[in-house]
Amino acid sequence: MCNIVDKLLTNFRAFPKREFVYFDVNSGMGRLFLWGSISQNSTLHRMLVSTVTVKNRAGLHTRPAASLVKLAAKYKSEIFLNRDGFSINAKSIIGVMTLAAELGCKLEVTVDGPDEQQAMEDITLFFSSGFGEL
Repeated sequence: MCNIVDKLLTNFRAFPKREFVYFDVNSGMGRLFLWGSISQNSTLHRMLVSTVTVKNRAGLHTRPAASLVKLAAKYKSEIFLNRDGFSINAKSIIGVMTLAAELGCKLEVTVDGPDEQQAMEDITLFFSSGFGEL
């Protein structure tokens, strides 16, 4: 992944007009968004986005919602769940419960921060395992 980012930075630093830039790179885990202002010593900001599916019969009910919030709270990264244009903080039990995510529901997970890779891996594993209830 870093190799892709390095290539993008190298290519866009060559542009004489250095303005706001946005990239959407497809990674193995999901999509990687990069944005920033290109300057001599710039770095682009990264964020991971992936889609997960609720697999257990009862959906994202109280127990797995609490487990998800506890899992998200372990990370410094900002973690959001998106459903039908509605975005909530995954570290908020009230927010997670208001998603009313039933069996088969698809949620977009957005992770942004210093430990985003590990957070995304753990959250996607949590969903793929059916919250440990399958």
